[in-house]
Amino acid sequence: MNIIIKPRQVECSRSWTAKGEGVILVENESNIKPLYDLLVEQDEYWEGRMNLIKVAPKEVNHESDLDYFCEYVGKTDIYEVELLRSKVPFIIYFKRNYEY
Repeated sequence: MNIIIKPRQVECSRSWTAKGEGVILVENESNIKPLYDLLVEQDEYWEGRMNLIKVAPKEVNHESDLDYFCEYVGKTDIYEVELLRSKVPFIIYFKRNYEY
């Protein structure tokens, strides 16, 4: 799954970092609940944090446009990213510090 930044693709995180500002982006609304259930199953801190999973935009003008979707992730964790991705495709994005 990719998000296009005119004219390139976003480089997304390969792992999840607790206590940062991030988001999990999925392709469709129908992917949110199944992914949430898998996350709660592997880490109880995901309970009540479905808001950290959102539908990805198809295009953005700049990578920092994705910062809008980020929220504080608390103590949540994802232990087996690739295993979960094999069940529900998603990308991980964390807010970065940009210098302009």
